[in-house]
Amino acid sequence: MPIDASMREIYSEMRSRNLAKLQAGSFGCDVALQSATDSRRCLAMYSLFDESAVHWTPAFGALRAELAESFPEHVLYTEGTAEGARQGKLHYTTLQLVGFNAYGGEPLPPQYGAVVASVLREHYTAFKLCYIGIIAVPTGLLMISVPDIPINALRDRLREGIKAQRLPFHEPYYNDIVHSTLLRLNGELTDEQKAKMLDVAARYAECELGTVDVNEITLNSASWRMQADELFGGLQMRLRPAASTRVITHRGLEPSQKDFFSESTFDAFQNHLDRGFSIEFDPSFTSDGVVVFHDATLARLTGGADDRQFADVTTAEALALPMRHGRMATLDELLLLIAASAGNCNALHFKGDRQQPENQIELAQILRRHPKALAKLIVFDVRPDTARYLTQAVPGVRLAASVSHAHDIARYGAATHHTLLSLDEVIALRDVISWVWLDEWDLSGPDGATKVFVCADTIKRLREHKFMIGCVTPELHSTSPGLLGGESHPDAADHTKLMSRVKDIVALGLDALCTDYPEAVVQMF
Repeated sequence: MPIDASMREIYSEMRSRNLAKLQAGSFGCDVALQSATDSRRCLAMYSLFDESAVHWTPAFGALRAELAESFPEHVLYTEGTAEGARQGKLHYTTLQLVGFNAYGGEPLPPQYGAVVASVLREHYTAFKLCYIGIIAVPTGLLMISVPDIPINALRDRLREGIKAQRLPFHEPYYNDIVHSTLLRLNGELTDEQKAKMLDVAARYAECELGTVDVNEITLNSASWRMQADELFGGLQMRLRPAASTRVITHRGLEPSQKDFFSESTFDAFQNHLDRGFSIEFDPSFTSDGVVVFHDATLARLTGGADDRQFADVTTAEALALPMRHGRMATLDELLLLIAASAGNCNALHFKGDRQQPENQIELAQILRRHPKALAKLIVFDVRPDTARYLTQAVPGVRLAASVSHAHDIARYGAATHHTLLSLDEVIALRDVISWVWLDEWDLSGPDGATKVFVCADTIKRLREHKFMIGCVTPELHSTSPGLLGGESHPDAADHTKLMSRVKDIVALGLDALCTDYPEAVVQMF
């Protein structure tokens, strides 16, 4: 695996600095590791290596055998079972969150795991470490690695998320390398062993040692040897596959959460973004701006007392409407929230009844004001004319068309203001559309037959044309409030049936899934 210039420079400086120390005789050791028991702990995010995840080269086998023979009294790390004072468990540490000198073993605040889990869920995928050599340091030998993800950018996201919540964070050193300890010295070396250590470091300085698949990260107290009887509990977080589905919440809804924020409120969107989800939302154009709400009128917000269109009220009037729990947001506010968030697959629903030319122009102007949010957005449900305009007016915008079965288009096309396209129609738009938004309204087919549109055959055809694919789960056409067409998807008849169908949809390997039940869906990956 190629190593980028910045990491090559980091490793080169690290090797030179430590070699100078060792050549000057500055070998060190950790005498506490002479004992089989060691109570020292830090708080860390780490991954333990097991035999199924490692793929070592013959060179690594030779290196380990040489170390076992030359340093039998010191701590050698292995992916197998580690026992006693002379063995450690091979591992990789993403971050030391609280170092050995600062951690007293105190329980974590409950929100700590939530913050870490949200960053991992949105930004970390399962990844591979490619070990490319050895560096000698005063306390032993380190294997250095190149990951196949931008690990330091992701570490920075973790640091930012933890600090933003004012959680305990005392990183003992700034970790910008990817390494695993192979040998740790627990006592003084003989002159022969010192020479051997320098010789090994020189011969294996640049050597392909093998790869490790990292599929899980644990948040827990950690020890120096990382033996099983030293590690208890912790939060184990399974990393999603590299090509897995982004979970998008729908209109800020989450019916499984008691007393959750009201639909389409700033507060609901902020909550979902803070938890690592992406969001779906609907801009509504007022007489002098753009707010965020699903409906075209004020009727549902006012209990029927005011049925004016949003287009007939000012932004100030719209924002003054009382909402049970939370407040309405302007589109600018929400885009600023997205720009600062981890969610990178947010779905702006440009509804068909709002795609007039003047609204296309206003939306383009707003999107150009928010380049950071634009990079994290998909504008979906666009008609062909809207797609072609936005492609020209907003460079870099990602667009999605809503794609449905012909029978659904015939029944519900008018309700959407004719945004539903067939497979053939969206394929013809591939020059301006990079995403599709699969919209299965129900299971009814022509002449009383049944049909399933979100299926392997549909996905296969779209993948042949290199589309990214998003999809809505069945309850969005059944139990979500304010439905356009009076539809009722039978797969949302009860929660058990719904979750069974969602599992089938997840198995199709889509790129994004929009749902009212984000926590239940994310557990399926």
